[in-house]
Amino acid sequence: MSNQDLSHPTEVKDFYLFDENVRRFANIFSNNLDKILIPTNFRDPEKDDLSRFSAQVKNDGGVDTATLDSHSLKDYFEKNVAFSHYFYDEIKDHYKLREDGLWSKDGLIEIIETHINTDSVSFPHEVSFREFYTNLVRLGDESATNTPEETIDLRVRERLESHPDVVADLDKELKTFFRLREFGLPPTEEIRRIHGFKHEKNETELELHEADARYITPFNTAEERSRSEIPVKEESVDLIITSPPYWRKREYLDEDDEEFGQESDPEEYVENLVTILDQWKKFLKPTGSVFLNIGDTYRYKSLQGIPGLFAEKARKGDWTVRNDIIWTKENGVPSPVDDRLAPRHEHIFHLVLDRDDYYYDREAYIDLYQTGANPIDVWSMSHDRNTRNHLAPFPEDLARRALTLACPSQVCEDCGAPRRRVTNKNKDELISDLDDPEELVNHLIKYEYYKLNPRRGQAQRAIKRFVESELGFEHLRAVQAVGISDAGKAKEYQTGAGRNKKSTQELADDAKEVLKGYFREFTFPQRQTVRWTECECDADYSPGRVLDPFAGSGTTLKVASKLGYHAHGVDLDTSHASHLFEDM
Repeated sequence: MSNQDLSHPTEVKDFYLFDENVRRFANIFSNNLDKILIPTNFRDPEKDDLSRFSAQVKNDGGVDTATLDSHSLKDYFEKNVAFSHYFYDEIKDHYKLREDGLWSKDGLIEIIETHINTDSVSFPHEVSFREFYTNLVRLGDESATNTPEETIDLRVRERLESHPDVVADLDKELKTFFRLREFGLPPTEEIRRIHGFKHEKNETELELHEADARYITPFNTAEERSRSEIPVKEESVDLIITSPPYWRKREYLDEDDEEFGQESDPEEYVENLVTILDQWKKFLKPTGSVFLNIGDTYRYKSLQGIPGLFAEKARKGDWTVRNDIIWTKENGVPSPVDDRLAPRHEHIFHLVLDRDDYYYDREAYIDLYQTGANPIDVWSMSHDRNTRNHLAPFPEDLARRALTLACPSQVCEDCGAPRRRVTNKNKDELISDLDDPEELVNHLIKYEYYKLNPRRGQAQRAIKRFVESELGFEHLRAVQAVGISDAGKAKEYQTGAGRNKKSTQELADDAKEVLKGYFREFTFPQRQTVRWTECECDADYSPGRVLDPFAGSGTTLKVASKLGYHAHGVDLDTSHASHLFEDM
């Protein structure tokens, strides 16, 4: 197949550039504002307004025909993609600033009014927002059909301010939308779908136990039980997520009590922390993981290097340190110190006991956070604003990321083994009749083993170059066969470089000449889930189990329970997390 017959590649521009986030944004805008901005007699396309005005327009040219096939804001956004992305970014920036408390709510109306009332932004081959809206006003008032554009009173602010309930609903939906889709917080149902959940969320356990995390022990069936025992069975926990008290940061107990975190020096603190970690081994399955958030402390004007000390001590024990993830904070408490930079990062250690058989779902993380083929060990996250007066909560997204990577959605109720995702790279089914540009792009995004992600700018540009070229799928198969082994330093260092068939290499060379650096988008295809493993026990499956021994305000419990995991928390003071049972 070759797309050499695509004489008008711009026909597919709207399709491959109209990002899914922008599409959803357009739907929200249209659903709320059509009712007050679109003229009443033009809201329903079944009223045949287009045909009613078309003859008159052809005769006198009073209304621009470019807008006659748009009867809603959604239609306009879909037909004017470049402006839609620009407008989307304007609104997104507004809500990002509001997240940081830097802009008033009135800014939303101002942005809408500015872009409708002026032609301040225009793009080639697109209808401006003002032109589109002016023609709709004309369509709503036949007497205004021949009125000069500059004399028409659009009354945008008046329309918006006279419907405060509609604007308030729009504001609420947009705020939620951007928080979920753009600020690192994917929707709960999206996570459940990607995780492969099969259970209803109301079938899970949510428990909070008042105990000392240093001494907790698993549930014992014997009649005599210790005060440190909690109702969680031995080797039943799939994931521990926690953030212990940092060394010498703050005191949680009375001065007379011996408190973890108040040791005399960093070495003693780290020694105690690893001892506590070893105490928790009893709860953890062999396939389980620990995600432990820890920060450093200044003393005598010097960092004490506590994260490094901890990693070294853990390695000398039975723990394998799989990752030292850097959490970069997008917000934080201002620092009064003027002779050093304000600290804005902490460490999240991923620890396992069985380095060869721990549960890990990298594909879910890639799919959920749209990271590309190689997710990195730097997480940029903001502190949550509503902390229930707890002094040191970590963000919900930290728990969400750890759960995505390391907690199975289904485990065998008999032996506790997790179901694992089985993926493959879809075999390429050569399709030779994709002459329609939209079908071609759809194929690149959804089928074959390319499965490009249309939300990524690089993928969008790669698709654009391919569609506008005379390349065929045989060229892409050659690119995948050759990979990057013939590019850059790979020629020197990669084993097997340059050993492809001559015909394959020639096709790949042709493709790379056209695609330039974007050929890499076709080189490493996304994996697709084909099934989940089955346990030989032939028993039912239940959700994975999560434990937070330093539960604090209950962030881990909240996120895990909302997703549908069994969640257990422990803390000396459970009052900060008691709200969970009311909220959930």
